[in-house]
Amino acid sequence: ADSLAGIIERLRVEEALRQEKELAHLYLDIVGTIIIAISSNHKVSLVNQAGCRLLGYPEDEIIGRGYHRAQANGDGAAGERSAM
Repeated sequence: ADSLAGIIERLRVEEALRQEKELAHLYLDIVGTIIIAISSNHKVSLVNQAGCRLLGYPEDEIIGRGYHRAQANGDGAAGERSAM
């Protein structure tokens, strides 16, 4: 019974964590400001929708890529796509 209780508790904790991550992602996406997190190995680990719009890429094409420099041109798309 203890192992079943442990499994149930772990599932509750995992679900709570998933919900918190989902809520945090929602908050990041409703902010009109660009938010980009860069890991210690200089890779993008987080980007919100405003960042995706400015860089001109969907999130899945930005996360995990190196981030050195991106310039926006007048229409909001990335001016230097090769920088990603």
